[in-house]
Amino acid sequence: MHWQAWKFLGASKEKGGLGFRDLNSFNVALLGKQCWRILMNPQALWVKILKAHYFPNVDFMQAGIGHRPSWIWASLLDGQDLLKQHMAMQVMDGGSINIWEDNWIRHSQGGYTPLPGLPPPFGLVMVNQLLDLPHRT
Repeated sequence: MHWQAWKFLGASKEKGGLGFRDLNSFNVALLGKQCWRILMNPQALWVKILKAHYFPNVDFMQAGIGHRPSWIWASLLDGQDLLKQHMAMQVMDGGSINIWEDNWIRHSQGGYTPLPGLPPPFGLVMVNQLLDLPHRT
């Protein structure tokens, strides 16, 4: 038997590897897709059941592990973490986006929230407080 390193086995065929997928990353990507379905179809029966049991008082993105979670719920939270890392909000009028907590603006360091360490200006909480809608600035 000729053993090979995973970097060779997982490399694409174009790069001389065998093209095997990293199954853990693939699984988390599929879980992220299910989490996206939870966000996009909140009226689906299965989403209503999950909401009633695991996150009745918050929305899905604020939901936590809870007490005695099922294996499915704990797995979905891995997908939720993936969405939190890569998802940003569409600003629109900015009335529902918190400046300091929500992912809404990309900066050069790679994050979507204001730079860490900046103190929040007094009274500014929502993005629409920064916008001049009549002048679109």
